Amino acid sequence: MSSKNLPTLQQFIDALDDHIWVKDADGEYIAVNEASEIAWQRHRNDIYGKTDDDLFDADRARHFKQVDDQIISHGSQHTVEECAALDKRGNEVWLETVKSPIHTENGEFVGIIGMTRNATRRKQVEARLSITSEIFNNFQEGMMITDHNARIMDVNRAFTVLTGYQESEVIGENPRFLQSGHHSRTFYTSMWDQLKENGQWKGEFINRKKDGTVYPQMATISAITGDHGDLLHYICVFEDISLRKTNEEKLRRMAFFDPLTNLPNRAHLTRLLEQHIEMGKQERQPFATLFLDLDHFKHINDSKGHHYGDKLLACVAKRLTSNQKGHGTVGRIGGDEFVMILTGYRSEAELLDIVDQTLSVFNAPFEIEQDDHICVSGSIGIALYPDDGSDSETLLKNADTAMYLAKKNGRNGYAFYSPDLTDRSVQHVRIQSALHEAVDRQQLSLAYQPQYRFSDRSLIGVEALLRWEHPDLAGYRQVCLFPLLRKRA
Repeated sequence: MSSKNLPTLQQFIDALDDHIWVKDADGEYIAVNEASEIAWQRHRNDIYGKTDDDLFDADRARHFKQVDDQIISHGSQHTVEECAALDKRGNEVWLETVKSPIHTENGEFVGIIGMTRNATRRKQVEARLSITSEIFNNFQEGMMITDHNARIMDVNRAFTVLTGYQESEVIGENPRFLQSGHHSRTFYTSMWDQLKENGQWKGEFINRKKDGTVYPQMATISAITGDHGDLLHYICVFEDISLRKTNEEKLRRMAFFDPLTNLPNRAHLTRLLEQHIEMGKQERQPFATLFLDLDHFKHINDSKGHHYGDKLLACVAKRLTSNQKGHGTVGRIGGDEFVMILTGYRSEAELLDIVDQTLSVFNAPFEIEQDDHICVSGSIGIALYPDDGSDSETLLKNADTAMYLAKKNGRNGYAFYSPDLTDRSVQHVRIQSALHEAVDRQQLSLAYQPQYRFSDRSLIGVEALLRWEHPDLAGYRQVCLFPLLRKRA
């Protein structure tokens, strides 16, 4: 291109979107570009030879002159930001002006050249970044931003509080220094595979703080990509869930453990029985369910008080647990009733040895309080899987039935379940149920039978008889009815 075709200085500055202008030493405008004309809504001929006082309101003109005076005084460039106006929507329009002094080769000041550009977009971005930064640093959860190579670029205040590491200690580092060693390599491989495939991973970490404390952490890691799908950053948001885990464990213990003895409760024992049943089906492994009830515990509660009875139950639970180590599980299903699940025995003889060991815990008196000892015994009912039941409910019911036989046989012993025990139990329940309705149905009648002396046939007394007229119970012998009636009485 020849020098004839080179653009003039005016053509060059007119091609720029920024406002370009020049003032002489007296503050009069001697050059402007088209962008300035459009912004000021004046033709350049109406601008040349005029000062800021001629072109702008008094406040802006005074502000411009103050800046000009600083530039002349210091002889250096100066940048000014100002909110110049509001657009049609009422939004602020920000301008950024860079002013520089003009000197001759001899250092004589001859004017000022300025360039003004619309800084509204940049100010909006800066405002958003400021808000984002405030949110980032005031977020209650820990936040960590890395580059695409997983090198930490930024962390928020919550990160430093939760981990104990300062920002300066972690910038540029790989987050693996937070690992506790709890997770396997397979865990992290699966995490990264899911992150690459779905762009996000959510789960729990067991991480380590700077002071060595290991704690549970709920984290969400997200991959941030560019317009063309290229990976830019990873963002990790996490929280310490130690308190949540503690509360969950408390709730779990409340749901599945007896608060008095810390033994598994009925719900937990039922689940354990079901697990043993499933294992028994797969491995054909039998096991025994023992139902233990303390003998005459009600008398102890009534005479000594419930507080005393609770202490006794805790002592019994402690001995049973110690005795059953290696043999099975001990639980309390309520009151003075304990259940044991015994596994690993190879014969009935071995099982009976374990049962005898269980009963031996009652050989020594229990020390409830200082210098206060009490002797107590227990009766045990035994139901075997799979012979005596193939579900948890049946096994517990049949072991309970056998336990009552052990009590009937003199207490402080054990009895195995047999089907005829259930038949008798059903019979007893039927009689007891009918007895409840006997009065309302007027099935009971009183009869008197005189008693005579055999030698002289004289009357010596009267025997009162209570007769029960029940059509369905006619087949039962008195020997079956008397024990139940005595118990009801």
